[in-house]
Amino acid sequence: LAEIEHRLPPADWLAARLQWCLWPAAALREAFAGTPWRLTLSERSREIRYRDQLIARISPADSHAGTRQPVLLDDRQGHYRLRIIPLKDSP
Repeated sequence: LAEIEHRLPPADWLAARLQWCLWPAAALREAFAGTPWRLTLSERSREIRYRDQLIARISPADSHAGTRQPVLLDDRQGHYRLRIIPLKDSP
């Protein structure tokens, strides 16, 4: 168990990355206002930048908390990839 825990990212990292993946773009832009953080969107992905350095790329770009498709976070800063796969609805 200790070996597995050692490889897991810290909880604050996970919380921030889940916000980046699942918050609406407008909410992220509002949260980043007045800071060196910036969100840019393309048709395929959303990018999180800090002082113009790419920190993370999230696809698809239109991910949100109610998404029914997988979301992939490629965290360049933390050297992690996180795939969020929604659970299937139960009958």
